Amino acid sequence: MIRKTGFCILIVCILCVLMIGCGDGSQLENDVQDTSLQDIKEKGHFVLGINKGLPPLSYIDRNGENTGFDLELMTEVAKRMGVEIQIKSENYESGLEYLKNGEVDILNGLSIGESEEIDYSIPYIDSGSLILVRSDSQLMTDNLENKKIGVVLNSKGHDILTSDDTFLNSVSELLTYDTNQEVLTQLGVGIVDAAVVEEAFGRYIMRQRPSEFRIIDEIEGIVYGMGFRNDEDTFREEVDRILDEMKEDGTMSNISRKWFGNDLILE
Repeated sequence: MIRKTGFCILIVCILCVLMIGCGDGSQLENDVQDTSLQDIKEKGHFVLGINKGLPPLSYIDRNGENTGFDLELMTEVAKRMGVEIQIKSENYESGLEYLKNGEVDILNGLSIGESEEIDYSIPYIDSGSLILVRSDSQLMTDNLENKKIGVVLNSKGHDILTSDDTFLNSVSELLTYDTNQEVLTQLGVGIVDAAVVEEAFGRYIMRQRPSEFRIIDEIEGIVYGMGFRNDEDTFREEVDRILDEMKEDGTMSNISRKWFGNDLILE
């Protein structure tokens, strides 16, 4: 009887050891170590996905080269991280797919929270919307009644204006376009009397062509950041650390003033 009991105890102990071992293996499978920062440093570069139609954050210049605020910003991030930066140009929709499937490591020019499929860096630019008119126009925000207003479809400015029934009932027509550049072109040729554009773009245009347009008002905007894959926390956190460092030492503000003529950097 004693030997039988001892045998049973031995079997129970063996089963417990096996169960513990299985549990440890399962835990290891569910707790995969994040090596994203280490991987980037071993490669010696990260790939920045650039939205090629988002001036002045990112766009193709007259020489066919990628340029813009975000590119200059992230080039400095790469330098401080001790790696190189490579560029892949695309539009927003393809950029999200490239990020998720690993073709790019970071995606630029994103409104924080616009996609739940990815993670975001710390916000670094607060870009409102500007209402612009031609320099020779006498219009102000209090006399836009019966005027044609141009705005980018589904932009933050568009959302704000279409939710304001008093404004919609007072203007002649709210015309929508695909890009800020299209809205500005329509203002320049007189198709619309006023244009609502994102502040980052508007400030850039006012810096390049100050005699053509003037700002008559500012309205609420959006907060920009960079996009990362969900499971790459160590890489994202290192980029965030460097962005914070660049805020503290004034580098980001200097780059902002270069591109926008104003310091749009969030504190």
